[in-house]
Amino acid sequence: MTTPAAAARRIPADLPWALAIVAGISAGFHMWKVPPFVPLLREEFGVNLADAGLLIGVVQLSGVIGGLAFGMLIEAIGVRRSLLIGLGALAVASIAGGFAPGFGWLVGLRAVESFGYMLTVVAAPALVRREAQGPALTRAMGWWASYQGISSGIALAIAAVLAGGLTRQAWWWSLGAFSALVAVALLLLVAPDPPRIERRTAREVLGAIGRTLRSAAPWLVGITFAAYASGWIAVIGFLPTVYDDAGVDPRTAGLLTAVASAANIIGALAGARALRAGAPPRRLVWLGMGGMAVLGWAVFAAGLPFGWSIAAVIAFSAIGGLVPAVLVRLAVETAPADGSVPVALGLVQQLANTGMFIGPVIAGGVTDAVGDWGSTWWINAAVAIVAGALIIGATSARFGVQGRFGDR
Repeated sequence: MTTPAAAARRIPADLPWALAIVAGISAGFHMWKVPPFVPLLREEFGVNLADAGLLIGVVQLSGVIGGLAFGMLIEAIGVRRSLLIGLGALAVASIAGGFAPGFGWLVGLRAVESFGYMLTVVAAPALVRREAQGPALTRAMGWWASYQGISSGIALAIAAVLAGGLTRQAWWWSLGAFSALVAVALLLLVAPDPPRIERRTAREVLGAIGRTLRSAAPWLVGITFAAYASGWIAVIGFLPTVYDDAGVDPRTAGLLTAVASAANIIGALAGARALRAGAPPRRLVWLGMGGMAVLGWAVFAAGLPFGWSIAAVIAFSAIGGLVPAVLVRLAVETAPADGSVPVALGLVQQLANTGMFIGPVIAGGVTDAVGDWGSTWWINAAVAIVAGALIIGATSARFGVQGRFGDR
């Protein structure tokens, strides 16, 4: 009989961390399944843009409330088991959402999805860190940094291509089924978590959690991530609605949004390559956030012709991808040597999710108040200043990530 250990030895070395990234992409699909349907939801349920922003952002709710708790849970039960539970929750809630009779039900089930989303996106990079060795880690984390761009690009492109023939119910059911398939692949192809007897005792875990929370690094990286995330999703999350208000047909609007979202992958992979080549993390973040601020203004307030506006939003997403490439690589190094990596990742994710949650709500509220999208550019200007200042501390040897990332 073939033992699990013998079977694991036959699995290519890159496959376990690659499956962790696929799990993140699957979770991202659930986050991005709402934007293409915002115009239809406004008609069907009579919701305003702020309500639509809530439906987009509520998937971040568990992360906003308890990202740290997810890190502690993962520390207790193991990263592979956490991924399986998270993907299972996403599958069940999404399939149930296909039967939701009203907007309130959708919001409630999105809250359940937020649990599965958070468990997945906190556990996945921890599994990547466990499985990717040596120089492969920066490459793997570069791919992890692009999971949002990949998931949003694919989800929005499929929704656009199938516009008119794809119902909300079928979309929810399909994405639930995909999450279930990814869970099965993880179950079969990723080695189990270490036995409980090989893990740290409860006292050791509590001590590691305390040391992690007292460290400045995860806080600085996490707040920087929140600034980036709120600005990026404030633009990308509402693009289908912006184009709909401009009279663009839904299929074209969805494809344009998919291209803009997927452009984030370019920056993420370029940022990972630049880090491997020794580029200073601070400068990459400054370049990414500064570019987002200028291009956000170009998209919404410069009065550019439509074609140039599309080019500006694609460039906005692409140059912004430099930022998560840096931050996800820093995030896995934020825990002190005697700390907890899952807890550090949970804290960083909690702060990032706070940005993802408030970005659409602020953008929708500003647009409802002003009457058009022209004033939303200031969101990216403000968060660029915040992130540009915080990354100095996050990469300093005194306050932030130690080692080869320090003071750069």
